[in-house]
Amino acid sequence: MDILGKRGYLPLQVKWTAIVAAVVALAMAASSVLVFRAQSEVLTRQAVDSGMSLARFIAVQAAIPVLGEDWATLQALVDDAAARGAFRYLIIADHEGTVRSASDDSLIGRPWIPAGIPRELLSYSDGSRAQELEQAFNFRLPVLFNQTVVGRVDLGVDRAPLEAALDTTRRMLVALALAIVLAVSLVVFVCTERVARNLKRATSALKQPEAAAFSEDSLHDTPRADKGVDVMAALRGTLSEEWLQTGSGLLQSDLEAAISALEKSLRYNPGNRNASLRLQQARTAQRKLQRSQGS
Repeated sequence: MDILGKRGYLPLQVKWTAIVAAVVALAMAASSVLVFRAQSEVLTRQAVDSGMSLARFIAVQAAIPVLGEDWATLQALVDDAAARGAFRYLIIADHEGTVRSASDDSLIGRPWIPAGIPRELLSYSDGSRAQELEQAFNFRLPVLFNQTVVGRVDLGVDRAPLEAALDTTRRMLVALALAIVLAVSLVVFVCTERVARNLKRATSALKQPEAAAFSEDSLHDTPRADKGVDVMAALRGTLSEEWLQTGSGLLQSDLEAAISALEKSLRYNPGNRNASLRLQQARTAQRKLQRSQGS
């Protein structure tokens, strides 16, 4: 199949399919971006709320051990929490910022500063903050006892589950967009292909009226099962009547133009009796006029 056609241009069905597919693709891309952003914000907020709740619970449980400098009990609390695997790291520091208990023993005994530049997500009046790091969410909360700061908790929640959920959402949106674009393109191609086929038939009939014309007798004898033939016959009949009216209107003013129009009327429909009669009248009048001019 020659997609570009004989004259180097795209067929109607290909052109319209490409245009509709491009419009649908742009609409789906824009809507997918908006949906993904909304979904990302919702999932991120859920992860932050969950991490903040866990960090507040740990800060409450750590208040008495930190106040009493019971580092052994505090470390047991950290080890028990770390064994559950619900977070990436857990660090508890005293009021001076020195780490006293941590899921990583190498951090104990010195201040801890998050790697990289954290991005603030949420902050509260009591000093609690939710920060976004490269691979985790860091929740920094003060350890309070009777509204007095006695220490600090840093809880890191891994971002990998959130990123996996967002990646799944992204793939599903892309698959949905492709499915919709393909489905719409297929429907448009099939519909426009039928329209283009009918237009091609009509154009062929108009360019070659002598090959497609039917006499009045042949129209009665030919089975009318093909709807395309009925349409072409009706179209030729309409064109024949239009040329008949044009020729009739020119009989009194321009015999040559009238004869030409009436001949076209008969070319589209050889069985047009009115056109035959008008053409005979016009030719008779033309011969009389020529004789009178010759004498």
